[in-house]
Amino acid sequence: MKPDLRLLFDSDVIVTRRDHPQWANQLTHGSRVGEIVALLPGVYCRASVAAEIPVRLLAVIRADPNSVLTHGAAALAGYDPHRPCPSPIVAAAPHRASKWPLAHFERRRIPAEWTHRFRGLRFTHPAWTALDLAATEGPRAIDEALRLGVPLDAMEAALAARPGRRGNLQVRDWLAESRDRPFSFAERAAHLALRDAGVEGWRGNLRLRLSGRDVILDIAFEAERLAVEIDGFAFHSSAKAFNHDRLRDADLMAAGWAVLRLPASLVLDEPDRFVRLVRRALSHRGRGE
Repeated sequence: MKPDLRLLFDSDVIVTRRDHPQWANQLTHGSRVGEIVALLPGVYCRASVAAEIPVRLLAVIRADPNSVLTHGAAALAGYDPHRPCPSPIVAAAPHRASKWPLAHFERRRIPAEWTHRFRGLRFTHPAWTALDLAATEGPRAIDEALRLGVPLDAMEAALAARPGRRGNLQVRDWLAESRDRPFSFAERAAHLALRDAGVEGWRGNLRLRLSGRDVILDIAFEAERLAVEIDGFAFHSSAKAFNHDRLRDADLMAAGWAVLRLPASLVLDEPDRFVRLVRRALSHRGRGE
């Protein structure tokens, strides 16, 4: 790479033809010989960093400074750093829509109060992001946002700030179902099954202090001191997770709790049987029918 072009990329990871029109020929040549990569039209980075996620996200924003990352890219930037980088990256652009291999720009305006800025990126507020994702991923997107700390009341406020969007009625129902803070699709199904069966006196994701640390119970009947744990294979299949769960159960039992641990598949496939097992456990803890 020529020294003057190297100096340009030493000063900024992303270089745009719009900001540096005097370098147009050098940028074209550098791209042609493979020293730099055009991630988007007129938006360049060194070839050595072209696959890095932060660089790709920043390239989208630099391509259109008025754009806002949405959906999966906004979740990645805002509250879920372990989420895979979406392909294509989706962004809202207020003036025009366009599609490129790296990114799709949707013509859409996001209210400024529902955006965040961080390290050169601009992306939708986590609550707004969760609602965008729910339109394609269903209630799992809401459950995951709750698990990662996005407040339910913030999602309700975001819904009120976007009237008339297709799917709002369904999202409103999902948010109403989330009042007991399910952290997974199976927990959501368990909550619905208990409500439909008229089983009361429980709380979702109750936080307790045990043996000097916080534990969260999937479903807790505090009066009967019964904890119902819904085990999904993805989160409980490793030896480490198995040992953690058993030690946690031992701490709960030492504190006077009973633990009913059930597979997520039972809740999803046989909700009536799930309810019967919970009722039986409650009767053993002294609750009458």
